[in-house]
Amino acid sequence: MSHQLNDQVRHNVWSNRYVYDYLAKLPESTLELHVRPGGFGDIRQTLRHIIDSEASYLRRLEPSFDPIPWEFQEDVEFAVIGPRIELLAAAWERLLAGEFDQEALAQARGDGGVVYDVSKGVILAQAIHHGSEHRSQICDILGYHGFEAPEIGAWEYALATGRMREAPASGA
Repeated sequence: MSHQLNDQVRHNVWSNRYVYDYLAKLPESTLELHVRPGGFGDIRQTLRHIIDSEASYLRRLEPSFDPIPWEFQEDVEFAVIGPRIELLAAAWERLLAGEFDQEALAQARGDGGVVYDVSKGVILAQAIHHGSEHRSQICDILGYHGFEAPEIGAWEYALATGRMREAPASGA
C-alpha cells in the first residue's frame, strides 16, 4: 500500500543501514568511542539500543514481530546488529504493505511500570524520533573524535533512493 508513512519509515530504515555500513568501514576500536556526560553509551551500545528499541516499537505495531526474536538489551558483537537491522526492515515493509490505523490503541510501559494505552500513530512517531535522536548522538561522537560523520538526513535518503534528483535546466 502506498501512503504517507512510506518515506518516514523508509528513511529511518535507510539511516540505520547507512550508519551500520559506515561504521563497518571504520576501525573496530571506533565502536567503543563515547562522549561523557550525555549520550547513551559507546557507539556500538547506542546502535544496539536503537535496534532493540525499534524491535519493541514494532512489537506493538506489527503483530508478526511478537515476540522479539532476540534477547532484549543483550550485549552483542557489532556483526550481529546488521542482520537485526534487516529483520526490522522486513517488518517495517510488512507494516507499510497493510492498512495502518494510527488511532488504534496499543500499550506502552512508562517509568515505574505504569502501563499506558497509546495510539499506534504516537508509537510510530516515537520510533522515528528515537532512532533519529540516537543516530545523531552517534554522529556527534564520531565528530567529537575527529571522524567525519555520515550524512543521514532526509535529503541524503532521497538522493540515495531516487526520491530526489536534479531538475532539468529551465529553458532547455
